[in-house]
Amino acid sequence: MFKVINARRTANMNPPFLYSSWLEYWEKKTGNHAVYCACCGCTKRAEHGAHVRKYESFDDTVYIVPLCAECNNPNNVTPFYVDCTLCKAV
Repeated sequence: MFKVINARRTANMNPPFLYSSWLEYWEKKTGNHAVYCACCGCTKRAEHGAHVRKYESFDDTVYIVPLCAECNNPNNVTPFYVDCTLCKAV
């Protein structure tokens, strides 16, 4: 498990060339199909390839994880846990 927080100032980041969304990028890179939100305890449908960073870490890597719209709220400053096998570095 990773304790993460929504990454700030990533709303204008476009997915890499040939990908229509960050969620498609995540699916192609992991070989998985996003069904449910990766936030532990959330059972909503994954809608976004969300940008997150590890919480309280010197690792500045931005990771993409499938999240529902509620968990992918840029105003949410509360850290949460995600399954680390679902994280894909950008």
